[in-house]
Amino acid sequence: MKKTTTSTAESNDILLSIIKNISLGIIAFNRNGRITIVNEMARVNLCIPFSLNEMENMHILECIKDKNILTDLVKDCLNNGRKSFNIRNLEYRGKQMMITGNSILNGMIITITDVTEKKESEKAMLKALIKGQEDERKRIAKEIHDGLGPMLSAVKMHVQAVQSDLDTIDKNTLTKLETIYNLIDNVANDMRSLSHDLMPRIVEDFGLVEALGSISNSLANQTTKIVFTHNVDGERYAKNIELNLYRIAQELIHNAIKYSKAEKITLQLLKHTDSLILMVEDNGQGFAQKERKDFGIGLRNIETRVIAMGGIFTIDSVPDIGVTATVEIALPS
Repeated sequence: MKKTTTSTAESNDILLSIIKNISLGIIAFNRNGRITIVNEMARVNLCIPFSLNEMENMHILECIKDKNILTDLVKDCLNNGRKSFNIRNLEYRGKQMMITGNSILNGMIITITDVTEKKESEKAMLKALIKGQEDERKRIAKEIHDGLGPMLSAVKMHVQAVQSDLDTIDKNTLTKLETIYNLIDNVANDMRSLSHDLMPRIVEDFGLVEALGSISNSLANQTTKIVFTHNVDGERYAKNIELNLYRIAQELIHNAIKYSKAEKITLQLLKHTDSLILMVEDNGQGFAQKERKDFGIGLRNIETRVIAMGGIFTIDSVPDIGVTATVEIALPS
């Protein structure tokens, strides 16, 4: 019996040593919320202003009272019997952390992982990916403008020359020639629109506000009214921010027109003290959250751009009421 007790004590010492030296932050607390185990990584990652000795037997909520979502989730566990939670990204004092909570015998254990470096690497990778995409769009737009455009003009001139060389043209042939002219004009117009979408010079030349106003006017139609409002007076932002927000607004408005059957879409660009918010709201049919996956590539592209800017992207939808999509990015101080 004594041997078993000694073995258990040794096992506990080994476990505490592992917890002390592991690269994860760990806090365990009992059903009353009193901390039973805590290591230095947890204290550092959560910027807790108490020493490890002071934290022993403290109430968990005293240590995380300014952590918002984490505080609310722990309260839910203590008061309502919640068994687990997972916070993919908690930003606090310049750090980004992934936090999980799981119930254990007589309590709960929280693990905290500092993912700041990983998130920064992911952001840099996505920025490079988006830059590559934009560079390729510019190349294609230039090819369309400098190559196919002049070729179409030349085709039209040759057709006109054939017409002028003919002494007489019967009505049927004349109608066919006019159809060819119209087709060439339609293709040329479509190419100009495509080239503009691929390389929106209006963003670079006139700024985000003018560009958003332009797409609001161009995408509105007989069944859907688009209203654009802003509180940005002539400010310019980093090139990647302006272009990304333009692309995001473009995609969100296209989605709203295509899926929502809305009569009105409201586009807002709002500047706060330290952030910039883009909001697209419609009064359409909305969708259940489980249907969000049906929007596919468009939303994934938006999420990629938002992550690359270090922002937050949320979609709120109520069936038969409408959808509100919001992007918020921090502005450099």
